[in-house]
Amino acid sequence: MFDEGIKDREGFEKVAQRVLGGAGGNADELRRDCCGLYYYLNSIVGDDLKSVRDSEDVLGGIALSPTGASMCVMDGERTRSFARGLCLAINKAKEMFSERPIRVLYAGCGPFALFATLVAPFFKDGEVEFVAMDVYQVSINCVRKVADCLGQAGKFGRFLCEDATRYRHEGPKFHIIITEAMRSLLQSEPQVAITANLGDQVVDGGFFLPEEVKIFAEIESQNGKLEALGDIFTLTKDISVRVKRDGAIDRGELWRVLDVRRQLQAGRPLDRGMDQILIHTRVKVFEDAVLLPGSSDGLTKTYKYPVDSYGDEKSVYVSFTITMGNLWVQGADVRCYY
Repeated sequence: MFDEGIKDREGFEKVAQRVLGGAGGNADELRRDCCGLYYYLNSIVGDDLKSVRDSEDVLGGIALSPTGASMCVMDGERTRSFARGLCLAINKAKEMFSERPIRVLYAGCGPFALFATLVAPFFKDGEVEFVAMDVYQVSINCVRKVADCLGQAGKFGRFLCEDATRYRHEGPKFHIIITEAMRSLLQSEPQVAITANLGDQVVDGGFFLPEEVKIFAEIESQNGKLEALGDIFTLTKDISVRVKRDGAIDRGELWRVLDVRRQLQAGRPLDRGMDQILIHTRVKVFEDAVLLPGSSDGLTKTYKYPVDSYGDEKSVYVSFTITMGNLWVQGADVRCYY
C-alpha cells in the first residue's frame, strides 16, 4: 500500500515534482507519494524524533511534538496545497521584488521543513533563502540533517529555535512567511497567534501564507440541500494590526477579536430536528492553491450540529470563541474554544 521507493535525492525530487503538479491527479498516487516522503525523511533523521514525544503549550494553542508534526506529511491535500502555494508565492515574489535572494521564513517548520524542502530543488542557488524556525530544538536539528542530505543546505540561511508566537525579527523583513500550525475551525494549534505575531513582519507587498483561513456556516436540510448562512471568522495577516501593541500581542485584544457573536439569517424557517448547521473551514494558501472544506481531515474537516430553533426561527445565533481546546454545542448556539 505504501510507497517506500524513495531511496535518494533524485527519487525525492521526482516525487516532489509530482506533488507540486497541481490539484489534479490521482488521490491514491498522492497518498502513496506522501507516505513515501514520510518514510524517506524519517530515514534521514533517524532516532532523533523519539527524544521528544510530548507537545508543548505556547500562546494560543499547542505546538505539536516533532513526532506529531512529522506525520502531517501524510495528509496529501494539505502537503500539496501548501507546497504549491509556497512555490507560486516565491515565483510571484521574484516578479515583484528585485532583491535576491527572496527571503522566506518558515514558522513552525517541524522536523522536515516539508514545504521548503519540496520546493527548494526547483530554484537556483541565490534565488531563495529559507529561514527554518521551530519551538523544538530537536526539529531544528532534524531540518539541518534533511537539508544536508538533500543538497539544500545552501538555500537555508538560518535555523532558529524560537517560539513563533513571540518572535521579533531583527533585520530586513521577509518577502514571504509561511506557517501551518492549525486544525479545522482553528482549534488547538496556534495558527491565530502565529499569524497575529508575524503578520506585520513581511515587507510591504509581501506574502503571508496562508493568505486566508475562513470559517463559515451553511444549513443542510434532510434531503442534503445546502443553503449559505454566512461567514463566522476570517483570519489574514491583518490581524496583527488589530491585536499588537508595541511589537507584541496584546492578549486582551486577541481575546476580543476571537470572541465572535453573530446572528446568521436563514432564507426560510428552520426545521427543528431535521436541519443541521454545518461549520466549514476553507484555507486559501496562495492564489489557486486552496484547501476546500472536507479535503483535509486535519485542516478542513466539516462539523455538523443539529438545529434547536428558538425565538426567530429564521435566525441562528452563533457564539464562536477561539481560545484553548474544546468544542461544544448547545442547540444552535455554537461555541468553539481552542
